[in-house]
Amino acid sequence: MDGLAARRHSHRRRRRPASWQMLVLPVLALAIPQIGWNTRTVRAALADEAKAPHIETAVLDGLPRHPNPDLCLAQDCGHCHEWGTVVTPDGHHELCPACQSRAGGDFAPHVCDETVGRAAAHP
Repeated sequence: MDGLAARRHSHRRRRRPASWQMLVLPVLALAIPQIGWNTRTVRAALADEAKAPHIETAVLDGLPRHPNPDLCLAQDCGHCHEWGTVVTPDGHHELCPACQSRAGGDFAPHVCDETVGRAAAHP
C-alpha cells in the first residue's frame, strides 16, 4: 500500500510542466488555427461592409475609403477608454456629441464611430 500511495503522490507533483519550453508547442497548436480563423472572419466581414450603401455615400462625400491605420487601433481599442475619446492625427482629443450628451450620467464605454469618422477626414 505504501508504494501505491507514494506513486499517487508523485503523480500529483508532476502535473505541472518541467519548464516553460514544454508549453510552446501546445500554445502554438492552439493559437495558429485560431489566428487563421479570426483573420478569415474579419476579412470577410470587412469585405461585406465595404459594399454597404453608407460606405459608398461616405466615399462620394469625400472621406477616404481606407481609414488612417492609427485610427483603426483607436476604433479597436475604443471600448477600453471611457467616453469614446479619440486622438486625431493633429493631436486633438475629440468627444462625439453622443458621448458629450452622456457625460453627465453613467454609461457603458463604447466605440464611437462618429469620432473615428470625423478624425479620418482630417488630412
